[in-house]
Amino acid sequence: MKKLLSTSLALCLVLLAAPALAQIQTQGSQVFPGKLMIGFHPLGGSIDLRGDGGRYKFTADIAGRLATAGPLGIYLGGGLNYGVLPRAANTSHDVQVWAFVMLTMERLVRFPIVPFVQAGFGTDIFLIDSAYAIGTFAIRLGAGAHYWVTKNVGVGLETHFTFGPEFVSARGGLSAVTDGYGQWDILVGGRFAF
Repeated sequence: MKKLLSTSLALCLVLLAAPALAQIQTQGSQVFPGKLMIGFHPLGGSIDLRGDGGRYKFTADIAGRLATAGPLGIYLGGGLNYGVLPRAANTSHDVQVWAFVMLTMERLVRFPIVPFVQAGFGTDIFLIDSAYAIGTFAIRLGAGAHYWVTKNVGVGLETHFTFGPEFVSARGGLSAVTDGYGQWDILVGGRFAF
């Protein structure tokens, strides 16, 4: 776990330091240089809304701009998230794959902070000591803001709510809807535009 966290932090620092020679933005709206945006948020946590505790979480996503509608940028993307909850008796791993639509609002702000909202769907797969898996069909809603230090690199914060039905499979048995599921996360990291 410590190695994963230190490797993630080192990667984030390298990606942020790479454009250090680029011009730092201090005023004016962000103008994205292309149609591709990559997000990487290695520092985060999530809370199970049913009271199952918190976990470390990181996310990565990629999105392409489909259109510009007035002051909004419209993106379509997908992401992979991973969370882990170490416990004394067992370890719970949370793997989440999702697709989303993202609306960016860079033209509404006169400085290089870009607020955004996301909505999408996906699945959470919980593996608990490889004994059984819990899956969900999840709706995921999110929002955040990033300060774009350069035209290509933004750092910021985002948060998401994920909810839906839960399915349980014990050692390859048949799945059944057993419960509802809800999770809230908050993440710190960067977005990179190309």
